[in-house]
Amino acid sequence: MQLIDQSLNDPRVLPLLLDLQLNKQLIISFSGSSTSLKMLDAIRAPIIWTETKSALSASFNAQLVFGGLAVSGRLTQNLSAHFSAGSGFSTEPIRLKYT
Repeated sequence: MQLIDQSLNDPRVLPLLLDLQLNKQLIISFSGSSTSLKMLDAIRAPIIWTETKSALSASFNAQLVFGGLAVSGRLTQNLSAHFSAGSGFSTEPIRLKYT
């Protein structure tokens, strides 16, 4: 599911995400501020986060979801109990990237 920080202002979004993570294989592609990322603290599904809101960052996030790009990002600061400094994942590309 693709989200921007303004999406989290809708009171229906977080309950929907909590329900989806229980019943579906959910991956969240989130573009927005680190302050807004804290609002996803209860989510345990994978979150691909970028502060940049652009078509290019959305394209990169899609490629990450489908294994086209590697990533090794880590949070540089503590944002919440769940999003602490140094947390993150590394992946390797498993498919061809988009051209």
